Amino acid sequence: MKLINKILIIVLFLGALSTAMGCSDTNIGSIGDDTVRETISNESDEGNQEVKPASSVADEISESYFDDSDRNLSITDSLGLEFESRGDGTAVLIGIGECTDTEIIIPSVTLEGDLVTEIGDYAFYSNPYTTSYITSVIIPEGVISIGEFAFGGCDNLSSVILPSGLVTIGPMAFSECSCIETIDIPSSVNYIGGGAFNQCSALTSISIPEGITELPYYTEPYHEVNKHGMFGGCSNLVNVELPDSLTSIGILAFSHCGVENIVIPDGVTIIESGAFCDCDNLISVELPETVTVIMGGAFMGCNNMQSIYIPDSIEEIGTNAFSECDQLLINGIEPYVWAADHGFVNWGEDGIL
Repeated sequence: MKLINKILIIVLFLGALSTAMGCSDTNIGSIGDDTVRETISNESDEGNQEVKPASSVADEISESYFDDSDRNLSITDSLGLEFESRGDGTAVLIGIGECTDTEIIIPSVTLEGDLVTEIGDYAFYSNPYTTSYITSVIIPEGVISIGEFAFGGCDNLSSVILPSGLVTIGPMAFSECSCIETIDIPSSVNYIGGGAFNQCSALTSISIPEGITELPYYTEPYHEVNKHGMFGGCSNLVNVELPDSLTSIGILAFSHCGVENIVIPDGVTIIESGAFCDCDNLISVELPETVTVIMGGAFMGCNNMQSIYIPDSIEEIGTNAFSECDQLLINGIEPYVWAADHGFVNWGEDGIL
């Protein structure tokens, strides 16, 4: 009888081990459909959670089964995503692989035990499945970088949760994600690449974290005339919070946006070309005393803009900076009067109007 009991215990243990480690072959850096990844959380004395590598899963299951310890086995992560090992204990997510989930939960660790620290360039971009079916993405803690065009063109992506330790968001990373309404950018982010949220037409609000100094644009490598502003084409973007660390508003940064009122923070010195052009709903703008340059076409086509405060610190205003702003008063007076009083040409080839 004791022998039978031992055999039964061994069989049960092998079954649990098979479930955790998977029974089919898996490509390096990939999580296949026939495998189950387990993220094991173990509270430390300070209450922190420790993520264990997959190689220790069998030991954890053994202890949990035989000793009845309190273990938390997570099996909610998406399967089939494609990873590439960096060879240093970390991995980058490089593609959708064989995953068929519409709600993507990216794992924090691969089956090989590599920590996932990066979403690679073009990871979900221009894939017939990702652009049509993915509706939400949860990016785990430990990921510090989202690459260029990583989620670009995911038309049905409406929900994105970013990790609190994220540092960089690459150029065009979420461009043309036309269903995203809100996205919380963590305070840890210190760089946002050009055009990162370009053409997110459903986006209604955004708060840029402290530490960001510029809102750059993206230039297509083989079509340099084509430039894409950070939030260009976000036609429903109404609420914008800018950080005190900001020093410039980039080219086409908020062109064709739905913003109605904007207060530019102290520290900004330049409003680049087309920064707010064709913002049909823009009514008022307040510039800080630190602004010295307003580039050409910065507010062109804002035909409902009624007022803008321009400080005495201004040194340069580019061509057509306020053209087609038919209702505009500058500092409470007619634009041509203000321009004449401050030595700016108000119309013509070099005029600001």
